[in-house]
Amino acid sequence: MATAHTRTSQMQSVVISFNPRNKKAAQFIETVKLMDFFHVEESPYDPTFVAKIRRAEKSRKHVVDTDKIWD
Repeated sequence: MATAHTRTSQMQSVVISFNPRNKKAAQFIETVKLMDFFHVEESPYDPTFVAKIRRAEKSRKHVVDTDKIWD
């Protein structure tokens, strides 16, 4: 009796950043979504929030005295 061997392969991830206002890029993403061997996962982060954090990282640092944080 022959036994079936299953081959497991690891999934790989690819991150694609694109401007959603670019029609060709948006069409590409829509095409990829139709393919059954791809899984499209959208970012859970709000782009305006991410931009705000990035701006804060570049700005001057503000040190908060932890003893007076609740004052």
